Amino acid sequence: MRKLAEKLYKLNNELQTGEKANVEVLHFGLRLIFHSAVNYGLIFVLAHILGIFAETVAAVLMGSILKVFSGGAHLNSPAKCILFGTVIYLLMGKLAQWLGVSLGLSFPFWLLIGVVVFISVGTFAPAPAKNKPIRTLVQGRKLRNISRLVAGMALGMTFFMILAGIHESLFYGVLLGLLWQSISLWPGTYRVLENI
Repeated sequence: MRKLAEKLYKLNNELQTGEKANVEVLHFGLRLIFHSAVNYGLIFVLAHILGIFAETVAAVLMGSILKVFSGGAHLNSPAKCILFGTVIYLLMGKLAQWLGVSLGLSFPFWLLIGVVVFISVGTFAPAPAKNKPIRTLVQGRKLRNISRLVAGMALGMTFFMILAGIHESLFYGVLLGLLWQSISLWPGTYRVLENI
């Protein structure tokens, strides 16, 4: 991957795009894309085998979309992130499936998750990251507001699912993905995951 990053760096310089790319940044980006693809692929294959594909995809998509803007806790190696993420999202998929059958669509559950998500996002987003510092107060506010918007849109979508009375397990998949991502913003979660 390093050689690919170096080639991209040279290509960028040849094209004179203005801002010169950094080989290390390109290398980091390529590793991130590779590890993400492996992680999502593993999650989706195992979810399909376990019969929880739709619920797991709903949780992964909501958690991932929110994490882009809110940040969140990370483990200290890609292998640990892949393993931990796979286990967490498969458990959420199974729990979503079970809740959909056991509870049906639950307004109190929706309200509880909504409150936790909005308090967490409003208090802790954007979460700090060692390699991606928030440079300005304005940038931090913008990311927090986008995080609130993403969470609000997802909660609005699940509220309409309640009104329509459809897709119980997907309802819980979306909510559990939001919940996990908002919990990953908490300082205590950072401390716990640093020690895994």
